[in-house]
Order: sequence, then C-alpha cells, then structure tokens
Amino acid sequence: MVNFVLYFGASAAGVSFSGEFGPGVDSLPVPAIGISSIVPAIPGAILALILLKVTPAKAASVFGIVSIVFCVLSFGGPFGVKGLGTGGLVVMEFMHVVAAAGIGGFIWRKLSAR
Repeated sequence: MVNFVLYFGASAAGVSFSGEFGPGVDSLPVPAIGISSIVPAIPGAILALILLKVTPAKAASVFGIVSIVFCVLSFGGPFGVKGLGTGGLVVMEFMHVVAAAGIGGFIWRKLSAR
C-alpha cells in the first residue's frame, strides 16, 4: 500500500517513471508495484521456515542478515533500467526499502518472538 502511495504521489509531483523496463514496456507498470511488494514474502517465509528447522535459536538473526543482503542486492534492479531519470530511480529505490522493511520486518518480528 505504501509503495502505491509513493508511486502516485511522486507521479503527481512530476517524477517520471519512464525507461526501458522490458521489451515494449516504456514506463513502470502499476501492477508490477503490487506484485513486487508481495511476491518476495513467499521466499522470505520459506527461508524463515527452513531457518526454524535448521537453527531455531538464531533464526531471527540469520534471517535479518539475509534480508539486508537481499535488500541491498535489489537496488540493482532500478539501476539497470535504461533511461530512468534520477527522481524515478530514487523513488523506486525507496520502494525497495519499504517493501524490504515491511516484509522482512514482519517475518523477523515473528521469528524474534519465538
């Protein structure tokens, strides 16, 4: 939800999300925002379940480290979009942080409570 607010707010403020997102895709598709904000929760939850089986005492710590690494690696996505302006790049990078904090933070809190 927050990423949609960021997207539409930034668009209303004049930030352009135009670039080469793929063959025939010249601007950030709105459905991609929702999908990219939810889909990473699936492998995150699977990782959490594996960590609970393998290393239950340190599951939260290991998950936190892996989440931070994947968040940093996810920054490469927007940097790879040719033609994307600085404003669009900054907002998209912030969207990655929001998604990572929401998904990773929720799962991490659940693991920490154990």
